[in-house]
Amino acid sequence: MVQTVGVWGNNLAIRIPKTIPFIEKGQKVELTVKDNVIQISPLKKRRSMAELLQSSADTEHPALLVDFGPDVGEEVLP
Repeated sequence: MVQTVGVWGNNLAIRIPKTIPFIEKGQKVELTVKDNVIQISPLKKRRSMAELLQSSADTEHPALLVDFGPDVGEEVLP
């Protein structure tokens, strides 16, 4: 696909066609330049705390399944 570099304000610009499936309006992307090659990678969406807690509630945490034996000494709570 051949594109022409234009100008947007004081910046160079390239139009990205809507047909590219993994990029949408307002999405954050990362530009990487290496050996005169520009790579555009979509950033993964950060999950909210509620989403993280919901996903952890679906499965039991392995640490909760460990039996450490009976309480001894001063660790016993009244």
